[in-house]
Order: sequence, then C-alpha cells, then structure tokens
Amino acid sequence: MKEKRILYITAFQSTFIKRDAALLMQISELKELSFKANPKWLLPFSLIKQLFQLIYFLPKSDFVVCQYVSYHCLLPVLLSKLMGKKCILFLLGGDCHNYPTIGRGNFRNKLLAFATRICVKNASLLCPVHESLMKFNNHYDQQEPVRQGLKNQIINLKTPYLAIPYGIDSTVFYPEKTEKIAHSFITISSKFAPPVFENKGLDLIIEAAKKLPDFNFSILGKNDWFDVSQLPVNVHLIPPGDAEYLRKNLSQHEHYLQISISEGFPNALCEAMLCGCIPIGSEVYGIPDIVGNTGYILKKRDVNELVNLLKKADSESNNEKSLEAVKRIKTYYHPEKRLDAFRKILETK
Repeated sequence: MKEKRILYITAFQSTFIKRDAALLMQISELKELSFKANPKWLLPFSLIKQLFQLIYFLPKSDFVVCQYVSYHCLLPVLLSKLMGKKCILFLLGGDCHNYPTIGRGNFRNKLLAFATRICVKNASLLCPVHESLMKFNNHYDQQEPVRQGLKNQIINLKTPYLAIPYGIDSTVFYPEKTEKIAHSFITISSKFAPPVFENKGLDLIIEAAKKLPDFNFSILGKNDWFDVSQLPVNVHLIPPGDAEYLRKNLSQHEHYLQISISEGFPNALCEAMLCGCIPIGSEVYGIPDIVGNTGYILKKRDVNELVNLLKKADSESNNEKSLEAVKRIKTYYHPEKRLDAFRKILETK
C-alpha cells in the first residue's frame, strides 16, 4: 500500500522530471502542481494560484517535493514549515550556480538569489543530483567566478542534504547494431541560442571542427539560432526526436562530447555512454564522476587543448572502451538506485 502522499511541484517539464515523477509514483501517491512563471508578468498571478492550491492540497500531503529551486518553491517551503510538513528540494544545477558571463545561475540575479536563499535555508532536506552542487571550485572557465555551489554562495548553510544521482534506463538506451561513423563526435543541446550555445561548448566544438577537417561532428537539438551556411562542412546539425531516434543517432557515433561550462548531472552524457559512445567531458561538477576511467576529461576551456584531446581520443578509440562506458552507467547509475534513495528519504522522520 502506498502510504506516503507527495505534493510534487514543478515549474517546467523535462524528461528527467517526468522520470522522477514515475519513480515516486511507485512508492507514493503523487499529486503534481505545475507552476507557470513565463512570461514574467505571469509570476504574481501564478503565486496567487499556487497559494490557493497549497491551502487545499498541503494539509492532505505528507511531503512536498520541489524540482529545481526558484520562485515556485517559496510558498511550498514556507507553508510546509508553518504546517510542520517535510519539504524536499531537488537541486539540478542552475539553482546552485553563479555564471554571470554566460547568464546562467540563480546567484547572478539578486532577486532570484534572495529567493533561493530563503528556500534552501528553510527546506527540510536538499537533494542535489551531485555532491559538487553544494561546493565546487571552477578552474575550467577562467572568465567565471571560481567559487560555485550553494555552500560557496550561502555562508553557514545548515540545511541537511543528500546527493542522489540520476538513474538511466538501459532498456531504453543501449548500443544498436549499426556501423559507426569514422572519426565521429556528437553532442546534444536542447537549443542552440545563447546562453546555451556557450554553456554547452558549441562554440568550442565548431572552432575545433575547423582545425580537424577529417573528423565528423554532429550537434543534435533544436536549431533556433545557427546559420547553417556559416558552419564548417564537417559539422552536421541533427533535429531532435524521441528516445528511439536519439538511441539510433548516438549509436552511430564513436564519441560523445559534454564540454559544458556548468552542469549538474547531465543525463545526455549517461544516455550516450549507454549507447556505446566513448565520453569526452569537461572537468566540472558531476561530469568526471560519470566518465570515470572510460573516457577523457578536458581540464581547461581552450580550443587547442580540446583539439589535442580529440586527436588522442580518436587514436585510442576501440570497442573495448565503448563497452566499458556502457558497463559504467549500468553499474553506477541505474534507476533502481535513485528509487532506493527516494524510499529512504520518505521513510525519514
């Protein structure tokens, strides 16, 4: 019998938020409340609507779970504390970051930083997708502040936390029996326009492609900004698609590039590794832990260092490395591990 009743607060929909909802529904009764904050003029009306929803649903709930920390968490956190309910905040990445140059992170904006501080200080438990979201020193991109993570932004933060990495379903993502494109590298980006363009390292990939004309580069995502005629001939844009389509495209490539400036725990990197891609990642947040000893780490955001790393990865590429990448995700990042962690936090008084 599902004894726990969870009020699940979201401000946007994504694959990983839907996955978490599905996991929580296995062990609880779930009531999801969606919050609309865009366009910005909707914010006060959304807060008023949320207040009435919380007054009705919160007394009937045992827990409140909020995905990502922003304005949509303010009322749930404060009312939960007032009513003696446990409120858990899932920290995903941007809610712990301060990257003013690329316009990413809650702490680059004074009002959003203020709201974030109130939320994390008054929550019952923080659940970052990786330990580094609590405290991290950025040495990858020299243009951005070194001190990152909640504990570097909020002095004497005492709220307890438990890092719970994502779990990726290996029955959905696996290597398809297909011929690999020679000297191939692929990356995924939800969109291409700034600031995502810089954050995902797409600018660096394009510059590297110019220096490596014999290599093949693919960028999968929604082209909402690129002028295709300005791209090198060895850079190919692939439109987005469903999981089956994604699996097919990943399986055709030898390597996956995750050279982001800021991340939490990138699902796409795990999915690519499950599809047999050898990973190449930046030295930020959860990326080195995901890659482990199965791939390569870019230590500095520099195109020449990237070019050298791509040459090394290409020269050492083999099927054994591909199989090691698959095995690592299956071993350490299975959905059942995240579900077990959910069970534990719901059992905690």
